[in-house]
Amino acid sequence: MKISKLGPSLIHALDGSQPELDAARVVLRSVEAPTRLDLVDLADDIHLGAVLEEGYDIVQLLAVYQHERRGRGEAAARRMLTTLAEHCRETFIVATQPDHLPAIKDTLHASRFALVRETGSLARRVAHLVFRRI
Repeated sequence: MKISKLGPSLIHALDGSQPELDAARVVLRSVEAPTRLDLVDLADDIHLGAVLEEGYDIVQLLAVYQHERRGRGEAAARRMLTTLAEHCRETFIVATQPDHLPAIKDTLHASRFALVRETGSLARRVAHLVFRRI
């Protein structure tokens, strides 16, 4: 919702869960920016790459990495992150559990992103990281 108020040219939501996309669709009905929602297996490099636009100014990965890692393994989660990073021109935002931070930082650094801000919530055990392309 906050991003929609900044006037983006597109809000593109991806998820592997139809119920999550349906919830996003309800929220996005109230935004004025163009939206696109795609159901895609995030660990499937070919299909993920096929639905992504050429480039995004901002990519947000909110509590997704740990689910991919748990369901598909570390290598698949890192490939997903790398694929998303390849399509991110400027800012990559991640929210995740702290134990996944080393893998996320390493993967995004290898994709030419620098960590510019890190915050967290101890009560919720969530870390928030902001990376910028270098």
